[in-house]
Amino acid sequence: MSSRRHAIVLGASISGLMAASVLREHFEHVTVLDRDQLPQGEGRRGIPQGNHAHGLLSSGMLALERLFPKITLELKARGAVELQMGLELDFFNEGERLAKVDSGLNSLLLSRSLLESHVRERVRQLPNVSVHAAREVVDLVGTSAAIRGVRVKPRDGGEASEVLHADLVVDASGRSSRLGEWLEALRFARAPEERVRIDLGYTSCTYRRRPGQAGGRKGLVVAVAPPNRRSAVALAQEDGRWIVTLVGYLGEQADASHAGMREFARGLPSSAIHELLCDAEPLTDPVRMRFPFSQRSRYEQLQDFPEGLLAIGDTLCSFNPSFGQGMSVAALQALQLQRCLQDQTRPLWKSMFRECAKIIDTPWTIAVGADLGFAEVEGKRTAMGWLLGRYVRQLRRGAVHDPKLALAFLRVAQLIDEPAALLAPEIALRTLRGSLAIPTQSVAPRQRESFAG
Repeated sequence: MSSRRHAIVLGASISGLMAASVLREHFEHVTVLDRDQLPQGEGRRGIPQGNHAHGLLSSGMLALERLFPKITLELKARGAVELQMGLELDFFNEGERLAKVDSGLNSLLLSRSLLESHVRERVRQLPNVSVHAAREVVDLVGTSAAIRGVRVKPRDGGEASEVLHADLVVDASGRSSRLGEWLEALRFARAPEERVRIDLGYTSCTYRRRPGQAGGRKGLVVAVAPPNRRSAVALAQEDGRWIVTLVGYLGEQADASHAGMREFARGLPSSAIHELLCDAEPLTDPVRMRFPFSQRSRYEQLQDFPEGLLAIGDTLCSFNPSFGQGMSVAALQALQLQRCLQDQTRPLWKSMFRECAKIIDTPWTIAVGADLGFAEVEGKRTAMGWLLGRYVRQLRRGAVHDPKLALAFLRVAQLIDEPAALLAPEIALRTLRGSLAIPTQSVAPRQRESFAG
């Protein structure tokens, strides 16, 4: 890219804010535009899942710390709860708890509004970044060769639209992105798209968190176990709260009442969260959300694309939210953007989309592989996929008794290791004998990953 004066980011989402933090090192000025109002210390209206459970995977927290040094300490000072993965969270697979293991991995538990508002404050402190609320982008400006900016108007409609010129436009507007239609208007092809319809129903509520509840754990996860269509998560949050989210596949959903949540939780593969709900004091009314399908836009498969334009975050891929991967994948993509901007030997869009596809492959495979465990979910099924699915299910069963299998599973689930690590000879051997349910020796504590780098 010959000129790097001005970059525009569409969307003050987590992915947009992280992209802005990277772009400011390579452009004289960065402008972030968002459709919503951005109240101080609060989240955006445009986060339909904002009132539901959130957490950063270990990989995402490490990436966020690289983008915003010392942010972990700042968030903990505002009440975020640090979690030792494998020790302070109980993960239930088919109703049985994974073996306890000191994984050396940490995560951070907090509300989406706390995380996003704090990241937004950090971005607003950057001297060459400006964040503008209630601004709607109506079109791209440019030619069939390159994008030169955007046409934007105030959401209140009180002023005429104006053109903002830029050397790079990054679409971080998520599932509501209009990038496909904008590309068609410029006579480019839309990106091929994959959709996996799962028809998720969420119901969530916050509760007062008392010492000693849930056996002193900071989190409980009850994984989906087909044909049972229910899963759930309970996570500690700032201000001494629990956030409990109950998830139903294929049209199932808990009623938006405390009695309805308890009744739904009674049908989970594990009783842990039902017991917590029976012993917890509600702080809010339950709220509901629907998530019809996961989607992935394959921009890396396009042969032609305008210069001066990129996409990131949910614009590229919107995951089944019950796996909690979205924010962490966005953070890893932001680090990839940093690497691609430093390499000027190849077209930026081509290298960025190709490398982001590699980042997306693992979490997409994890989520979609689990979703396809339901016969009713439509999607491409292969003999190899079936074999790998059986193997991973067996590994998770063995991880109930074998700390080494639990560790291997956690490192892949936290996007630290590639799935190929689960096929290592020692892991494969332990998986094959895992059905014997014989407890094995514990794993020596690992050196804990440092957020401070």
